[in-house]
Amino acid sequence: MKYSIAVAGGLVFAPLAWAISTQLGQVLPYVDCRAGRPWSVAATVLLALLAIVGALAPLAARGNAQSRTDGFIRTISLLAGSAFAFALAMQATATLMINPCQQ
Repeated sequence: MKYSIAVAGGLVFAPLAWAISTQLGQVLPYVDCRAGRPWSVAATVLLALLAIVGALAPLAARGNAQSRTDGFIRTISLLAGSAFAFALAMQATATLMINPCQQ
């Protein structure tokens, strides 16, 4: 059984985007405060889009002959990717609402 990255995109790209966003969320507020530019908002929105693309990748990789295992992996990938994309959307919303210079 071979799975392409498109089949399990939500299981790969979305958690990776969330992990990168979490790490950047620790560093970028200091850069935002000094530079006066919303780099953390831009990074979070970009990573949320990556998570959405990863979550939707299994739908694009749908083939004619699909076994039950392939369908299960695609469904889990779609659901996990959607959950991580939602978490990133909430992080982006919080980043927009909170001033990075306040401590």
